[in-house]
Amino acid sequence: RMASAGITLGVGWFAVAKASTMLSKGGGSLDAALTTPPSTPEVTGSPASGLDWMKQTREGARWLSMAISPSSIEAVMGITAAKQPIRVYASLDIAQSDQERANVLLAEIDRTKALERKAFALFSPTGSGYVNYVATETFEFLTHGDCASAAIQYSVLPSALSLTRVPTGSAQTSMVVAGVVQRLMAMPKSKRPKFFLFGESLGSQVSEEMYRGTGLFGLEGTGIDAALWIGTPAATIWRRQIWGERTITEAPTVGPGAAYLPRSLMDWKALPKKERTKVRYLLLQNGDDPIPKFGSQVAWRKPDWLGPNATRPFGAPKGTVWMPVTTFMMTFLDMLNALTPTPGVFAEGGHDYRLVLPQAISETWQLPATAEQMDRVNLALRQRELAWELYRQWAEAEAKPADKQAEEKAKVIAHAAKYSGANVDAAGVQRLISEGMQPTPA
Repeated sequence: RMASAGITLGVGWFAVAKASTMLSKGGGSLDAALTTPPSTPEVTGSPASGLDWMKQTREGARWLSMAISPSSIEAVMGITAAKQPIRVYASLDIAQSDQERANVLLAEIDRTKALERKAFALFSPTGSGYVNYVATETFEFLTHGDCASAAIQYSVLPSALSLTRVPTGSAQTSMVVAGVVQRLMAMPKSKRPKFFLFGESLGSQVSEEMYRGTGLFGLEGTGIDAALWIGTPAATIWRRQIWGERTITEAPTVGPGAAYLPRSLMDWKALPKKERTKVRYLLLQNGDDPIPKFGSQVAWRKPDWLGPNATRPFGAPKGTVWMPVTTFMMTFLDMLNALTPTPGVFAEGGHDYRLVLPQAISETWQLPATAEQMDRVNLALRQRELAWELYRQWAEAEAKPADKQAEEKAKVIAHAAKYSGANVDAAGVQRLISEGMQPTPA
């Protein structure tokens, strides 16, 4: 049995290594649509930044290129005099060491005067370097652009293949936090921005592990006003420390302090409004998200979420029996396939949190908006996600050899019809792109 388990793990690890090699090539290259750097001075990679755009990785270039314009913020929020949001990013390739990468990001924070904005958020990317568009754009809409978003990359591979990069990610993120805190302490208290943290998937682990062993004191001591983490991996020690001796058979209460660790979104939604207003550090997870369930210990020990059916929390598979090694491999495969979203269609479940993010950010980070404004924000978020995906796909089609372009464009048109739920032609694709990239909902 042990020999069979070893062979299974060996074959699995070989497959992972092969996948890593192939994916790292794609993760480090730019999309055909995004080879021209942004012109906005408030964005990394612009001429004003002086950083080589071609050293941005795929996900970094996407996030930076998608910066929202003030006019779009004004139209969506029904306001005037919106500011240009700041987006700064240190890609994996921009420097050779953790410290150098952190220094690059801090220099961009200084150059753009990011800490002079109303709010500053440090986003911890997923393994690929992806920064959640919905979270960033919600932040920018709700602050009317008077904000700055920063991120530092530690890998170009999907989170499931970047597990060994967590120490690097946490170390360099901690360097950035230390640099930001140093700068904030030198400012008059009345001039300091609100300081937020956001992490998704492996980025949640990277962000949270900075505070391992310090409980909530570490967060509060570094001046973090609020934090939102989604899909925190099971291996995250800080989360286990905060969870303590609680059991998953009962819905948790708010605590310790202003932290809340729901077992699933149902717990958070069921929390009375009075209790929800207390939450400043929110660790959201879907009950059926495999990321918070996967860990090496699943290979040899039955996890609590596979206890008796009556004790399993919402979303945990009913009737599934734990089997050594086999359950580990199946959960790992579930993790690899955890997120296959449809652009512009926000769903709830698995590793997809787009549907709940706007409300979670508004409440946890205390960025209020009217119900009408939130409706327009939610519409704009969907329009932008679809438009940018189609924009990248169309550019890829046009980059193909002449005899292949018609076929590739037909695929994009088919995707557009599927995503939008309407019959579209080439002109319709261009309309979805132009109207959605910087939406102005009526």
